[in-house]
Amino acid sequence: RNTLFQNLEYPFASTTNGNKEGDLINLARAANLYYPGTLKNRTNKKGNLEYKLDTTAPLNGIEHAAHTAIGDCLATLEIAKIIKKKASSVWDASLLTANKDESLKIIKNEKLFCTNEFYYGKVVPFVQTFVCQHPVYQWPKTFDLKQDPNIYMNMPIEALKGKLKKPPKVLRTCRHNKHPIVMNPSYIDNFEEYKMIGITKLTERANIVRQNKKFAEKVELILRDEAEEKAETKSQEDLYEEETVYKFPPAEDNKILPGFHEAAWDKKLPYLQKFKDKRFQYFGKKILYQEKPDLLSKEDYDEIHDTIVKRVLTTNDEKKWNTIPRTYAEIDTLRAKFEKSKATEKLKMLEEINVYVEELEKFYSHA
Repeated sequence: RNTLFQNLEYPFASTTNGNKEGDLINLARAANLYYPGTLKNRTNKKGNLEYKLDTTAPLNGIEHAAHTAIGDCLATLEIAKIIKKKASSVWDASLLTANKDESLKIIKNEKLFCTNEFYYGKVVPFVQTFVCQHPVYQWPKTFDLKQDPNIYMNMPIEALKGKLKKPPKVLRTCRHNKHPIVMNPSYIDNFEEYKMIGITKLTERANIVRQNKKFAEKVELILRDEAEEKAETKSQEDLYEEETVYKFPPAEDNKILPGFHEAAWDKKLPYLQKFKDKRFQYFGKKILYQEKPDLLSKEDYDEIHDTIVKRVLTTNDEKKWNTIPRTYAEIDTLRAKFEKSKATEKLKMLEEINVYVEELEKFYSHA
């Protein structure tokens, strides 16, 4: 998505205009939770199931060229087919939440529902009911029906704020844009903690939460205060253009993105002036810098070049991107490892990478 954004392509094609996208690892975990044994998985040292494609595929009879683009895609497809066949209700449920708007409707409208989250290598189920949407981030906040809501409903807001920070955690976040697998409450018999409470009691608790609008209002106020406090303490360091994919441009700019790619190379630079969003102008110049640097003015070329030089040569290890000094350090670490294991072929490949990085360093050091 970020690569599309930086190359002046619309980055949300898979989630807009009726399109949907899902996360197979969420689906795989849910399938094994609701229908144990749907997939065969390797168990790690802690006794938890692993969901790495290169180990899961062979265990399920899928031979593929691991870590190649086409091989991994085909293996993913075959795993999806197994889930659809062996855990069809989970598969069907996953199709209903592959769009964030449809997902939100289900979470808000179902009186109570099952979801699962992944903590410390384990898939943990929850039976929940909707409380409100986060007033800033818009994620649905839900109440874990394992807990008695009567304890919380009529608390003064300050007392509630303190209580919600302490265990047990009753408020959960069900990120509707992350393809949650939402199942109906008939599956509670799979989960001992909820089975002991029973569907009748869980439904009563859901009704209490959903009917108490004042509780939802108090939760919204608490969440808004927390978000504002977080914003005040957050670093004021400016984001780089490449980090702003979710800072949406004017709709008119999105409409004229294709025109940039359709324009001849010598027409692309003047075309950039049509964009109101300065980030698009910057990305367009960056594309020209990489592909046709002679078409840039000296001022534009130097601006882009100096920006890249500062980033790739920095010795600040806290930066989010890879740098030449950090790459050299990684190469040295791997070289020592491969020399110890006498991995001749890997050492040869590593040396080729090192030569390439030296060429990059030479190019950017003589800016």
